[in-house]
Amino acid sequence: MPAHFLCLQGHRWEYQDHELADAIFCPNCGLRLYTESQAASLPARTPQHASNDLTPMSNADIWRLNRSSADDTTSHHTIQAHDIEAVPGYELLGVLGRGGMGIVFRARQLSLKRQVALKMILTGRHARPSERARFQREAESVARLQHPNIVQIYEVGEQNGLPYCALEFVNAGSLAQFLGNRPQDARVSAQFVHDLAQAIHYAHKRGIIHRDLKPANILLHLDESRIVNDSQVADTGLFSDLTSYVPKVSDFGLAMHMGIEEGTTRNAIIGTPSYMAPEQARGTSVEVGPAADVYALGAILYEMLTGRPPFKAATLEETAQQVIHIEPFPPTQIQPSIPNDLETICLVCLQKNPAHRYGSAEALAEDLWRFLAGEPILARRTHLPERVVKWAYRRPLLAGLAVGGLAAMSLFWVVWWDRAAAFQTEKDRIHEAWQKSEDHLLDAMSTIDDIADQPPDAKGALFKARRFYEQLLEHDGPPARMALGHFRLARIHERLGDFAAARAAYQEAIVRWEKLADDGKDRPESSRLLRDARDRVKTLAAK
Repeated sequence: MPAHFLCLQGHRWEYQDHELADAIFCPNCGLRLYTESQAASLPARTPQHASNDLTPMSNADIWRLNRSSADDTTSHHTIQAHDIEAVPGYELLGVLGRGGMGIVFRARQLSLKRQVALKMILTGRHARPSERARFQREAESVARLQHPNIVQIYEVGEQNGLPYCALEFVNAGSLAQFLGNRPQDARVSAQFVHDLAQAIHYAHKRGIIHRDLKPANILLHLDESRIVNDSQVADTGLFSDLTSYVPKVSDFGLAMHMGIEEGTTRNAIIGTPSYMAPEQARGTSVEVGPAADVYALGAILYEMLTGRPPFKAATLEETAQQVIHIEPFPPTQIQPSIPNDLETICLVCLQKNPAHRYGSAEALAEDLWRFLAGEPILARRTHLPERVVKWAYRRPLLAGLAVGGLAAMSLFWVVWWDRAAAFQTEKDRIHEAWQKSEDHLLDAMSTIDDIADQPPDAKGALFKARRFYEQLLEHDGPPARMALGHFRLARIHERLGDFAAARAAYQEAIVRWEKLADDGKDRPESSRLLRDARDRVKTLAAK
């Protein structure tokens, strides 16, 4: 019959009756598993509280570990039960975690009666030389570092060909588990990364470059002296305030000893793409130095402030290309409440060129301290011209196309401006000729009016004048002239006794002059003629 079990972190598992031991532990977090009915009656507790109940792993637990490890496609061989039992002086209590190369157990060191994290190579005795070299490199790196924010190493050994090392047990998981894509308080984040930067500067002074700093490699140790009250405990049993934890840098498996030639391929990409520096993403390992760790600290700060890493694409290759070629999105555009100075610190860490980042992790820590103390920071934002030059340097092909496009556009505007100037000259000439023609036409209209004003028996002249104006008004012209033409045609109709036609022509002139007045284009002469036209309409209406 299958039975369901639950750990205090909320992980659920199902086992068959024949698989069960007296006490079983969660393969994810290493906490003891309880039946659902037992878990319902337990208070919410933090991981370190569960340590009172720790029971050694049974053969059934080891058998289950073998079965889950066998599903790992990273190797054809996995650590075996007799490998685990072969480590003398340690009692295994559960699994803390596993990665592509190693597996970490929670264990009790019998001689000193203390809990430790016992790390082994996942492939056991079948480990390749490169895996053994990396395991040894991590042990040597950590052994050189004695710092409160770096996981300490207690013992390194090998039993029957199985390498192992005993590390400081850190009781509250990793920063990646704590964050859960949730932005953190700005000042808390600054203090947290400040402590990490001091630890990394300590490692750099001793010739160690981590090269794989990321939230998953930052472990959290619950410091009970920092807990104000138990109300900080969330439903999951974890303390929700990050200030309750001490950060511990772990996993120096990819660490590099400065000044020592390493055995990795020259163009190998080392690290985790979302947090690796551009020089790492390009695979140019000879360029990787302390500035790569400064970049990673900036990427961690970015994720703490925004809830997401600066770069994350669908694949690792796409993410690496973003790291190399694309500028990170400003944190304040994701979380507007982030202080500008803290955003500046973060973006300086994420500069593509190592020379433009902080000169050391210590310099980063000092600027974070200035921010926390309310003092002016030393970092300065990159100005637009410099950003343009940097973009052109990283993308010469696009920059060349852009310059070519600007040159072509400039040539187009020069040609257009020259054509526009010539067009304006021609337009001015045509307007001048039209104005002269208009003046001549008005003179002709005045002459015709003078002839039409002859005595009434001169009807022949009136007919000719009427014909002139009718032909003139068949073609559209300037509004003022058209209004005047209708007015003079109306006068001719009136003198010839065609009062209906005269009234219609006067009304057309009135409409046109009123529109000119509404548009603010009327003249004093037009206003006088408008009054005359209205008077004549009234007079003709009475006939």
